[in-house]
Amino acid sequence: MGPRCASWIGSRSPGTSPTRPTPSSCTRPSWRVTGSPVRYLGDRPADPARAQTARGYTLFNWTTRYRYKNLEAFLSIENLVDTEYREGQFFFVSRLPGEPAEGVPDIHFTPGAPRSFLGGLAIHF
Repeated sequence: MGPRCASWIGSRSPGTSPTRPTPSSCTRPSWRVTGSPVRYLGDRPADPARAQTARGYTLFNWTTRYRYKNLEAFLSIENLVDTEYREGQFFFVSRLPGEPAEGVPDIHFTPGAPRSFLGGLAIHF
């Protein structure tokens, strides 16, 4: 924990309180909440003709860190509310086995990752 400072300014003027506390702190806590809490990607064209739309999404992430001397522990939760979303989305005609010979025009996508946890330790030299 870093230095801690506080100031208490007294008053000796008549008719005023004998003390006027004005606390201020310059404490640097050993824990931090950091990271990129929100990731937003709006609707966008899925094909060059701009006729199809890839759906947008919003993700909430959370990261915290705790440092003690030269050791630092961290925990990160991505997709905090477990949103179902499509990460990569493309519109094209697929010609998979069993589909009509002329193909099937559709939006193809990669599903987004579900809620995931990542934790670890770091040593600072």
